[in-house]
This record gives sequence, structure tokens and C-alpha cells, in this order.
Amino acid sequence: MLALVFLSGAATGALGMRAGLHSALHHSNQPTLSYEVLNKELNLDAQQASQLRSILDDMGKYNEDLQTELENVRTQIDDVRATGKDRIFQILKPEQRVQFEKICNQLPR
Repeated sequence: MLALVFLSGAATGALGMRAGLHSALHHSNQPTLSYEVLNKELNLDAQQASQLRSILDDMGKYNEDLQTELENVRTQIDDVRATGKDRIFQILKPEQRVQFEKICNQLPR
């Protein structure tokens, strides 16, 4: 039974990583490109500056969309884990349920 809990968690984690969570989780604190810094440091002409602003705006919107998707995936993972835990809980005897809760409480969150 415990193996089932771990396997379902591992499968959910693997699916999340394949969905792009790995890069999002590990690169979310990277510095962003600043229009002001790039415009000044690169000495852009007016056309380049306009194009840069458009590119950075697009990147910002795309990043916001990805952050929303990431939050949705995290919610889905939490739901899968909770559902699995509830299903396991239902098949256990009362004394097994107590032990199962202890085991679950020892798992990293």
C-alpha cells in the first residue's frame, strides 16, 4: 500500500516535470531583461528600442501565462495526491488508517 502511495507520487512528479515544471521551478528566480538597461547599454536606435519593447512585452505576457499554468499544474498534482490518499484511506481498517496517517505525515510536503 505504501509503495502505491510512493509510486503515484513519483508518477505525478514525473508527469509534472515533463510538462515543464522542472525548468519553471529551477529558473523562476533568474533576473529579467530590463528595457531601460538594454536600451542604454546597447545604445539602440529608435526602431530597435521599439522592437525591443515589443519583444519584452511578449516575453512578459508569455511568462505570466506560464506562471498561471504552473499554478494550475500544482493544484492538479495536489488534487491527484489527495484523491489517491482518500482512496487508500477508504480500504484500510481503523488501526491501519492511524498508521497510514503517521506515514503520510512523515512525507515531505
